Amino acid sequence: MFWSTVGGVFAAANLCVVAQCSTDREYAAVYSGTIAGALALSLAASRHGVEQGEAQLYNSAQTWGGWNALGINDGFAENGKEATVSLVGQGAGVLAGIGLWQTWRPTAGDVALTNTFFLWGTVLSLWGHAAVEAEPTFRRVVVLGDAAIVAGALLSTQVKMSRGRTLLIDVGGVIGTLFGGLISVAGSESGTSEQTVGTTMVLTTAGGLGLAALFTKDWDAPKPPPVALAPTRIVQPGGQGVWGLSASFGF
Repeated sequence: MFWSTVGGVFAAANLCVVAQCSTDREYAAVYSGTIAGALALSLAASRHGVEQGEAQLYNSAQTWGGWNALGINDGFAENGKEATVSLVGQGAGVLAGIGLWQTWRPTAGDVALTNTFFLWGTVLSLWGHAAVEAEPTFRRVVVLGDAAIVAGALLSTQVKMSRGRTLLIDVGGVIGTLFGGLISVAGSESGTSEQTVGTTMVLTTAGGLGLAALFTKDWDAPKPPPVALAPTRIVQPGGQGVWGLSASFGF
């Protein structure tokens, strides 16, 4: 429900552009009504229960729809026409999410892995633009982000991963980005070029993601039961044998 409410905030911002809000009262009315409507819709849709993967898919699909609207508008909405495109994009994203749930049925980990590809594919595309000294545009970055979404979705059908592991991989990407930032700041004092900074950021960010994925490869491995019982034949003095149970402890 939290992310549905966040989506309501984004929708309210676009509705205010369409309605040309000009006073605090108008802004408050549009934002309050839209956010309350988004919350009420979430409560109504989930009254019979909703799976975690389903909820994440709908929220992500709404975000992807708004993301592609940014590409179509080549930026944030500045007039009624562009705001309408953004609203339609969000709605189309939710409808696409509903369709995907009916055909794909992803787990929470599947959606999280797709989102991780989307996030870091977009970030790496920005660093890549700097590495080749090219000026990024919204449309180009959105297309590259969409390509990362498709790659992540396809990989999630072959590699099963928990949401917890994807979050750890995200942390690896953040650490790699921060490390690259430290190197870049130190290099800027000696006149390092933008191309070198971009290349450094690509390498450290990708390295952080790769190392996190490597170090967490056993994160989702099944854990042995703490106590395992097995039938065992016990030989008594005199050669007689009886059946009993043996216990093994795993930690």
